[in-house]
Amino acid sequence: MPETETRRRSRRRRRENLTADQLVADQIRALRDRRGISQQQLADALGWTQSIVARIESGQRTISVSELLQISWALDVAPVHLLAASFRPQDVPIQGGLRLAPKDAREWIRGETPIPGGDHRSYYDNISEEEWAERQKLWSSLKGMQLKSRQELVESLAERHEAEEKILETGEWLEPPVPAVLSEEGKRRKGQLEAAKRAKRRG
Repeated sequence: MPETETRRRSRRRRRENLTADQLVADQIRALRDRRGISQQQLADALGWTQSIVARIESGQRTISVSELLQISWALDVAPVHLLAASFRPQDVPIQGGLRLAPKDAREWIRGETPIPGGDHRSYYDNISEEEWAERQKLWSSLKGMQLKSRQELVESLAERHEAEEKILETGEWLEPPVPAVLSEEGKRRKGQLEAAKRAKRRG
């Protein structure tokens, strides 16, 4: 029996209101189906019972960080893709009304881009020495890229994101001139910035 438009809308609303735990469960189910793996096969790979996998996927049981890593291993997937809704795309709930699109969530989790409204200097400064060394090797290998100190890089990256947020807040574009109406991407980023600020005020 074909699904009615009302049922489709209802299912879409439910997915839009998922918690982070439910979203991860939804991604596990989506990837397992995509791979053609049964709940029993996944359970066998993990040494669990099928009922544990069923309860996780239905949202009746949350999973720990250890279990998330085990499931990621069993499904041959990077954990970031389960956390950032890569397989059944939907906004990822972070705090309060703040939600990130899958692409933004992946970049945030990977340590590439801070959340709008956050402390950008702390975000980049809170990266391990080993990770910074790898990034500096990459940046220095790019043609014409001058190697900077860690502090200079933190300042440079933070200033860039602060400038982007100032543009989104004020709508004042200096160079090059752009239409007054924000692009869809700009509107989305502005919404994220406003949600992040509301969440911080409540926090």
